[in-house]
Amino acid sequence: METELLESALLYGMTVEQYWHDNPQLYFRYRNAFIQKQKMISHNIWQQGAVIKSALMSSPLVVIGMTDTKKYKVPKYIEEPKFDDIKQKTDKDGNKILTEKEKEFERLKARIFFDNLN
Repeated sequence: METELLESALLYGMTVEQYWHDNPQLYFRYRNAFIQKQKMISHNIWQQGAVIKSALMSSPLVVIGMTDTKKYKVPKYIEEPKFDDIKQKTDKDGNKILTEKEKEFERLKARIFFDNLN
């Protein structure tokens, strides 16, 4: 469990010092920033593909009708990927509801914090 969270924190861009010594909420901020960055990269890749498809459709082969048969027809371009925004669940009082993995992470951080007080 410890190594999985540390590895994911490093993947998200945190340093080891930030992971062990900073506020535990920083982990979730880095995770959300990483996810937003991945969405942006995915959208840019999709957009680039759409531009390339548009360029192919305006090529001379398509314009003069050589691709009228099914054998040479340019396939329909895929739809832009949709992402569900990460929304933190809250209870009726507005308090965040943590997943089991997040709860374990918070317990681990608290234990490390109190162990380092001595």
